[in-house]
Amino acid sequence: MTEPVAYSTVWHVVSIAIVFLLGLFFCVLIGRKIGIGFRFSVFLYLYHSFWCLVYFWYAGMHGSDAFAYYNQGLLGIDRIWFGSHAIVIVVSFLTSVFSLSYLGVFLFFNFLGAVGYLFFYSSLRCASIGSKKWVNYLIFSVLLLPSVSFWSSALGKDAISFLAVNLALWSALDFSRRMSLMYLAILLMLVVRPHMAGLLVMSLSVALFFDSRAGTLRKVFLGAVFTLGAVFLVPFALDYAGVKGGANIDSVMDFIDKRQSITKGESSVDISSMSFPVKLLSYAFRPMIFEATSVFGLAASFDNLILMFLFIYGICLGFWRKLNPEYGNIIFIVFYLFGAWAVLALTTTNLGIALRQKWMFSPFLIYLCLSYINQRQLGRLK
Repeated sequence: MTEPVAYSTVWHVVSIAIVFLLGLFFCVLIGRKIGIGFRFSVFLYLYHSFWCLVYFWYAGMHGSDAFAYYNQGLLGIDRIWFGSHAIVIVVSFLTSVFSLSYLGVFLFFNFLGAVGYLFFYSSLRCASIGSKKWVNYLIFSVLLLPSVSFWSSALGKDAISFLAVNLALWSALDFSRRMSLMYLAILLMLVVRPHMAGLLVMSLSVALFFDSRAGTLRKVFLGAVFTLGAVFLVPFALDYAGVKGGANIDSVMDFIDKRQSITKGESSVDISSMSFPVKLLSYAFRPMIFEATSVFGLAASFDNLILMFLFIYGICLGFWRKLNPEYGNIIFIVFYLFGAWAVLALTTTNLGIALRQKWMFSPFLIYLCLSYINQRQLGRLK
């Protein structure tokens, strides 16, 4: 497929500048609303945008789904509103209404990912209140991991799913005041990855049911609403994902086998034959440094080394111990984290794909580990 031209008219150049500056303006505005200072909001946006340009260059050198999204968007509106089709619809709107160029559309999706990046940082700050300096340095090193910004800065589903995941995480820290953001997170995830939206709704239903701080009437009402939503959403998500014959065990296992065969690839490590625990660990923390075969593989392996350190440290502190309520709704966080981790590890066996898809649960894992580290530092682990 022929690579789209980054820009070809004066308006393309002007619109690129407009999209970039508007993105900066709204990121600063949103950052202020969620407690991030002006300078750091600017830094995070510029850093995220840097990786957007790196991805833009990488796509031009090695090819990318972004080409197909943009070219399909130029052809007109798609009739299906979910998954890849939703991205085509957004691209079609941006190119037909605002005449944005390929790079301009890239920067729009970069803005969406950058907003998710801001919410991710704000959540990690909440996990480190009162912590020692080294914990704050650890958070900063996590923010600078290339894969955090690389995948979420490009034209595609990952920018929107990353935004949705971090909105959900930030909302889970205080459901009483941020439930509207959870609704937005579910809607955004439903548009690009319906099966993960179903998991968000299921996690929310479980969290509300076991929330000891909620009144009985409110618990029953909200639990019924979200359970009913899950009843309708999960079958739709399964059907969209390709599970035929309903949600029985045979159809789900057939789907897993089909997905494993589709996502196998010669260029990446295949985990389909591994045991379930090894699949989980491989999905989240491989490739390792000694498995890297390129500069980008080396960067990914370095990211995985930091994530593994956080995970092992969290295990050593004891995931079974209770976190204080100030760290948010842990039931929701744990249920979604391990649910998403298991689903993705079972259905995606190619670690090349896993490198970007694991960021649909990694923010939850990082937040949970940092919460245990911070609570231990403050001497409050029960």
